[in-house]
Amino acid sequence: MTRDFSSKDVKQILDFHKKKYEKLIRISKSKTDFIQRIDDAANSFVANEALNILRGIPVEELNRKKKGIRVRALYDHGIRTMADVYCSTIYNLSSIYGISQNTAHTIKQICNSCVEHTFKEVKIKLSIDQKNKYSNELVRSIDAYLLSKDLYDKASQIAAEQEILVQEYAKDLRPALRGFVWFFSSKIKKEKAVVAYEKLLSMQNADVIKNADDCIRQYKKVLNIDAEKAWKDFAANNIQFYNILEETNPGLLGTDDILYGLPEELAQEIQSECIFPDGLLCTLRRYQEWGVKYILHQEKVLLGDEMGLGKTIQAIATMVSLRNIGATHFLVVCPASVLLNWCREITRHSLLSVTKMHGTGRLVAFDSWKKTGGVGVTTYETLSAFSAEDLKISLLVVDEAHYIKNPRARRTFSVKTFAKCSERLLFMTGTALENNVGEMINLIKILQPSIARTVSPIAFMSSAPQFRLKVAPVYYRRKREDVLTELPEKTETKEWCELQPEEERIYENAILARRFSDARRVSWNIKDLAKSSKAQRLMEIVEEAESDGRKVLVFSFFLDTIFSIVQFLGNRCMNPISGSVSPQRRQEILDEFDNAPAGSVLVSQIQSGGTGLNIQSASVVVICEPQFKPSIENQAISRSYRMGQARNVLVYRLLCANTVDERLTNLLERKQEVFDAFADKSVAAEKQREIDDSTFEDIIIEEIERIKKKRGIDNDSPGDNSTYETIENDVDPSQYPSVNTMVYERASVSANEAANAFETEYKNVRQKRNSDDIIQETNKKFDYYKLLMKKSYADIVDFLLLHHGPVPGDYFVNETCKTKNKNITRTSEGLFCHHIDEDKAIMLSNDVFASKNPFTYQKAERLVYCNYLEHLLLHTKIAEEPKAEQANLCEEQGIGGTILIANEINDIFMGVFFLDEWRNRVAEAINNDYDSYVMYAAYLWRVIQQNPIYKEHFNIQNIAFSPTKKEVFQKLIEDIQNLNAHL
Repeated sequence: MTRDFSSKDVKQILDFHKKKYEKLIRISKSKTDFIQRIDDAANSFVANEALNILRGIPVEELNRKKKGIRVRALYDHGIRTMADVYCSTIYNLSSIYGISQNTAHTIKQICNSCVEHTFKEVKIKLSIDQKNKYSNELVRSIDAYLLSKDLYDKASQIAAEQEILVQEYAKDLRPALRGFVWFFSSKIKKEKAVVAYEKLLSMQNADVIKNADDCIRQYKKVLNIDAEKAWKDFAANNIQFYNILEETNPGLLGTDDILYGLPEELAQEIQSECIFPDGLLCTLRRYQEWGVKYILHQEKVLLGDEMGLGKTIQAIATMVSLRNIGATHFLVVCPASVLLNWCREITRHSLLSVTKMHGTGRLVAFDSWKKTGGVGVTTYETLSAFSAEDLKISLLVVDEAHYIKNPRARRTFSVKTFAKCSERLLFMTGTALENNVGEMINLIKILQPSIARTVSPIAFMSSAPQFRLKVAPVYYRRKREDVLTELPEKTETKEWCELQPEEERIYENAILARRFSDARRVSWNIKDLAKSSKAQRLMEIVEEAESDGRKVLVFSFFLDTIFSIVQFLGNRCMNPISGSVSPQRRQEILDEFDNAPAGSVLVSQIQSGGTGLNIQSASVVVICEPQFKPSIENQAISRSYRMGQARNVLVYRLLCANTVDERLTNLLERKQEVFDAFADKSVAAEKQREIDDSTFEDIIIEEIERIKKKRGIDNDSPGDNSTYETIENDVDPSQYPSVNTMVYERASVSANEAANAFETEYKNVRQKRNSDDIIQETNKKFDYYKLLMKKSYADIVDFLLLHHGPVPGDYFVNETCKTKNKNITRTSEGLFCHHIDEDKAIMLSNDVFASKNPFTYQKAERLVYCNYLEHLLLHTKIAEEPKAEQANLCEEQGIGGTILIANEINDIFMGVFFLDEWRNRVAEAINNDYDSYVMYAAYLWRVIQQNPIYKEHFNIQNIAFSPTKKEVFQKLIEDIQNLNAHL
């Protein structure tokens, strides 16, 4: 039988398939090669870092233990650092005049010991901003390992398929390998050989070879991955990179404590716990995986990891693992501010279904969750609306568990009720409960009462190892420096700005007038920020960040500073974050910021944006003024400097020399030095680092003395107002930026129409006035109220918080809501402390109503100061907003308050009621400024006529008047309808 191929052709086709097979086998077994590559790169990285350290150690260190080495001789021969010694041989050292061979051996021994200790201290930190050939190779090696993972099995599978076919056909082709063998072979063997050859030839274009070639190409690409691509992958998911380093080189990240602080016996039990992560859509760090095992094994625990370590991810991973072994119902209870974030994180990081149980449809959602299972997410306040009867919960997660530290609070009772029907409990808090061991024990009582009974007698030992050992089975806390040592560097810089003449004048006037808020807003309270030294430096920082491919976070305590910056930076800025921004809108802003280009800026109020947010996409943080509490600044910085950050974080503090900025900064630094040297890290010690109002007043007094001396003002004189302008000259209310025109556009049409209609009437009356100075003064006040009338409710709140300053305490002293806080009163100034959530129609001043609501409702962030007309305006405006879900039944928001306050003001004007200091002040204000009062009353009356809700409730015919009161009230109405009567 003849053949169409030669023996050479047979060898070539067999060789082709054999080489493919060998390459695939090599790929399938290359995992160890990649691990070795990582190990080599890591060792080179560490060696280079160690060598850099040695370059900074002078050769004189050889004589630290007085060995009598002639280091001068070494120095003269160019050996000036320990790195030079390390790179020198004993022969080179001993060839130096004055260095014997024995001395050379001694020098190398000392140096080697130094090198050994240096290597132990070096920890790997990778940063996009610190690239060199060693970090490049390490990142390339890890990325190659990650990208090659899918190739091992693929190559092995293709090789197995090819091996079976090739071996079978190779056996049939043996007669064709030699001419004489072919000649003596049977016809059947020859036929088999021909078929085998044709099969192998056709396989060269078959899918199995195409798949093999594709696998080999991918492998070559992975082997030769370039550094730029590897760094991009690192920036996108650096957690995977660090996990690989932890697996392949334990200890190089500084996280070589495999027990993570737990007692050895307990740690061994937890280590054997199994996790079932199918359906988890994120990668856990090793310490996070350990935390999940702890939660699963201990069943009822308090996880106290520091902020930024991913407690939420650990909770989600725990729910996923339990779901994979049959658990069905999970319940998350959290503050309202993070409700949306929980829902988003669960959806983003797992395949678990989520049901938000909050708002008007909360009961329907609760019933749905009971039937379908998954994760129900609700708030502390809403939880009390649900029934735990016949409910079986697989895991109850309580976020910010310190919210239930008070065993008598309503929210604590609600959580306890649902805890009784939960198989497992996970309480979470980033607050260091060691600083308040009483609160810790209260929480442990709910989780594991037996442990609470054990540790209660030794609560005084809360900082001792013995106490930590006792609570370890229920309380677990890791710190960032213990588990996130790989974070890039954080560089903090003080940016000192020099005041320009106009800035300096405004600042000094604020100091002399004792306007504390204006003094702290130095450089930001100038009308044109183009003339602000801080604003100019901020612009430079933003432009530099843009050129470096970075995004910027800007924090300020003051709302008008925030809005001024937004206007100044223009299109670079996202919508600002303040207390009036809802959690949902806040998350939308963060999403927009994540997707925004380099150079984008997110401006936030430091109290609102400094907690609860993850903003790793920003690597530049700017703080506009020193904060009284360093912890607030640290929390704000931690929004960016946290797990997942791939770049060096640059922190800039904008400060003006020779101002309160400098005095505050120096004082805080001195306090920090004392704290670091002597204090334990307790709450009491932490308080010592803060600035209180009294201390700040002392700073103001010192500044007053300095400025008076500078201006040549006699301290003995009673004061000369001509030496500095009044507040109206420095701060023009009409210049305050309006939030609604920039962001919300929520102003009421009816209110605008009323204000415009009144303005026309007022101008007609004003023309008949004879005194120009009266016209000017009245006009100025009219402009102020006109500004407020055109703002939305939320904008007025923001404005008043700035204008009168924040309330320095809570409305009530304790949770019984029976004792009011006298420290917040400012009645001597004619100011009233008002609640800013009138949309809920809850009377805060009524003890009965107040005690039925959560104590947090009485917190300072919900309070605002206002004068009598501003107070009335708030009540008027709130009725134009959407009604809150939590509003009391049968009450219209703001209506009752408007009617009550309007009547009170009229009673005060008549002189009928003088019940307290505030009313006396209001009566005096009305008498001295009747024009403004009538102006506002006209505005209010027009709103009433155009608002059907007001018109129904606010009807003169329905109000019982005494004859005298009715006469005066009717006179007031005449003044409103015809302003000529009393002007």
